[in-house]
Amino acid sequence: MDACSRASRRAWDVRLSNELSFDGVSLSNAVNEVNATVCGATKTQFPQVIILDVRPVVITKIGLGEETNSNMDALIERYQTEVPPLIAKGAESSETCPVWEHFPAGFHVSDVGMGLAMLCEMEFEFRPDGFVLKSPRKHLECRVYKVSDALLALVGERQKAGQIYHAFKPVPVTFAQESAMTWSIMVSDGTNQFKGEEALDAVTYYLPDKKQILVIENAEGHKRIQESLKAKGLWEE
Repeated sequence: MDACSRASRRAWDVRLSNELSFDGVSLSNAVNEVNATVCGATKTQFPQVIILDVRPVVITKIGLGEETNSNMDALIERYQTEVPPLIAKGAESSETCPVWEHFPAGFHVSDVGMGLAMLCEMEFEFRPDGFVLKSPRKHLECRVYKVSDALLALVGERQKAGQIYHAFKPVPVTFAQESAMTWSIMVSDGTNQFKGEEALDAVTYYLPDKKQILVIENAEGHKRIQESLKAKGLWEE
């Protein structure tokens, strides 16, 4: 792979003088090792060529009203309580994501950065000062959605057919499935594979008396939710 073959390389985009192998180390540690290797090889000219965005998660409340404010706060608190322990296990799209990869000597820093981004489901950016890895789950939005009569009817049908697993709340899980929202976190199982850890309660809060559901997702995820519900006739303005 050659990330910058069609463009002028930046000064920091040097070649690795030695091969690098990672056997399940966290993304943050892998980035530190790459930076230390390049820093030493360039006599500290480039002390940090890969920049990992490790800012805390920010959750913005959108579509806010007096009646939903306290409920949004409760959902955000639930997210902040339940999700960090899952992330700590080694999750995709986070600095804890384990890396199993070998990068031969001669690879450019940008090639290594692209490889790490793909392995850990990270977004990336080329900047004058280095290659930035960014989590798509650092900036989230808590939004309110109406639960349509059509979706409630679908919930009823699935309950009668015994199609909803007893551990799940019927309306949130049906909403999640039909809207293609992200409601599980891919966590390492320690063998270069990932398994989904269910986090539905941490990202949804159903308000039956208002026929509303609060959802925590990133901006792209909310766009996907709306498109999916509209395409299936389950959307309500």
